[in-house]
Amino acid sequence: MENSWPKLPFSSAVEVNPTVKLTRGVVYPFVEMAAIEPGFPFVYASELRPFNGSGSRFCSGDTLMARITPSLENGKIARYQGTESPAYGSTEFIVLRGRDGVTTSDYAYYLTCWQDVHTYAVSQMTGTSGRQRVPVSAFGHILVPVPPLSAQEQIVAILRVLDDKIELNRRMSETLEKIAGAIFTEWQAENGRHSPSVVGSHLADIIDFNPPERLPKGTKQPYLGLAELPTMGMVHQPPMLRPYTSGARFRDGDTLFARITPSLENGKAALVNGLGQGAVGWGSTELIVMRPKSPVPTIVPYLIARDSAFRAHAIQNMTGTSGRQRVPTAALEQFPFVAFTHEAWATLDSRIGPIASSIWVRALESRTLAELRDTLLPKLISGELRIPDAEKLVSEVP
Repeated sequence: MENSWPKLPFSSAVEVNPTVKLTRGVVYPFVEMAAIEPGFPFVYASELRPFNGSGSRFCSGDTLMARITPSLENGKIARYQGTESPAYGSTEFIVLRGRDGVTTSDYAYYLTCWQDVHTYAVSQMTGTSGRQRVPVSAFGHILVPVPPLSAQEQIVAILRVLDDKIELNRRMSETLEKIAGAIFTEWQAENGRHSPSVVGSHLADIIDFNPPERLPKGTKQPYLGLAELPTMGMVHQPPMLRPYTSGARFRDGDTLFARITPSLENGKAALVNGLGQGAVGWGSTELIVMRPKSPVPTIVPYLIARDSAFRAHAIQNMTGTSGRQRVPTAALEQFPFVAFTHEAWATLDSRIGPIASSIWVRALESRTLAELRDTLLPKLISGELRIPDAEKLVSEVP
């Protein structure tokens, strides 16, 4: 076991909200809170926006940490990766950077991800219910391990091997999903032109919305809330076991679609996988469940849920008071869509079914990598695990 590293207050080891100069009216890359997916190490610009004088400011390589509930509790922490720098983003980010001669920016990121720092930050949140934030001043009171720079670089190198594999899987899955979407769009156009057996006219003809499922109250079942759904990609966070009370009920192969603002606008959706054969999961009351009717391929409702025209239709049909608007299920059921022949659906399934399977294989691999990273991180930072031992463990990862 290595000796414990010397400790410093977090804000002495890491620059908190470093100065970054931006010019009002100039267009810069912008990162919104929804762009950060818990568990993924990097975040990219959501769009380009003229700087209006407000928002967090950062450069490529800086760490963005959510400071507001529930984003902080959900683990929204990532490093900004951008070819254009500087950039800016949500006012609810705390920006963190390595301090010259003390820490590298890479080490500052992993230090921020360390459970001790995250738990401490959550414990220091103040404010009214639902709008609590962690004050920047709180970071001066928690002591963190600060190894020599050479040891920091070794620790980072070990953890980056795992994070780089996770990022590669994410990029490949993103590409595969785009391919599946393009195939689906082309297939619709081709069959719409030439198939004489097209029937039906709405999504309700091919998708069963909120299909009934029985769950006894109090039974512990897999749970997925809005926080576990991504804003991009089909892969949700691992479900948690919770006693059933009320809410959406679903099975593997169902698509979950957020119906409430701002989750709907942010793109919260997922294709359910990993519950187990015959298992029924449950989730937020703000989810709409979309199940394909035979012979519609499993991935089709998900691809529709990501379709820009469908999403625009859902947003335009939202009702309710400001800040609590929802789209009625009936509005989605009536979205125009044709039901093709069995043969046409089978052809589509043969082309895009394997793509969905490949995406989930990569997702499961990334979960395993993340579990190893999250196991090694605290032990390396605390000095509990020798660096050579950690290097050996990572070298055995396929």
